[in-house]
Amino acid sequence: MQIVRGTTPTIKITFKRTDVNYIDQGYLVLKQEGANIIEKPLADAFVGENYISFTLTQAETLSLASGTQGALMFDWMIGSTRGRSAVEKFCVSDSGMDEVIE
Repeated sequence: MQIVRGTTPTIKITFKRTDVNYIDQGYLVLKQEGANIIEKPLADAFVGENYISFTLTQAETLSLASGTQGALMFDWMIGSTRGRSAVEKFCVSDSGMDEVIE
């Protein structure tokens, strides 16, 4: 997966065995070099049938280091049960404008 700095991509996490309607809490986490760079709570997500999606902001993607790789995952809770989605690798590339366009 590729993320272009300054863009607003939508990240979709699909579930096969977990009913997304029962997820109480959750966080989308994007990491680079072991550090959490972006954390988005479940309140920022769209919940569909068997998936949860998050749209990153321009500012969020600009916070990612260009030319590097990272990992994204979704940590979730249903009651006292905690789970995590599969880890997806991504690489970051530059856009033409290195700033938020309004």
